[in-house]
Amino acid sequence: YLGAKAENYRKVIGTSEKPAFDEFVDLACSQPVEKQNPHWRVQYHNIFCDVIKYDHFLRFENLEEELAAIMSRYGKKEAEIRSVHKNQSNAGSKLASYYTPEIAQKVRYKYAIDFDYFGYSTDLPV
Repeated sequence: YLGAKAENYRKVIGTSEKPAFDEFVDLACSQPVEKQNPHWRVQYHNIFCDVIKYDHFLRFENLEEELAAIMSRYGKKEAEIRSVHKNQSNAGSKLASYYTPEIAQKVRYKYAIDFDYFGYSTDLPV
């Protein structure tokens, strides 16, 4: 939400104005999974977890460390990947100012399978 540009909203939801966060959440949560943009689609369905049996997921928030561990597991030298966009929007520190208890409940409901399947806490900063 924070990193999206106005022209992206025009393409995806038909407005050049960035909607308020609650409006964006309402839109994302009201769309059926197949109509959702891949950036906010329920990831369980986005990457076909009901069809493909993955044995591990790398978490973006730990990408550098987890990739290095995988590379060393297979005898490769440490990965030369570094996230240049990590924390670019500083979104983590802003979450509480966007979430209300009502918004958090909508997100928990829509993305329940993601929270559960990928092992994320449903405690959202409200």
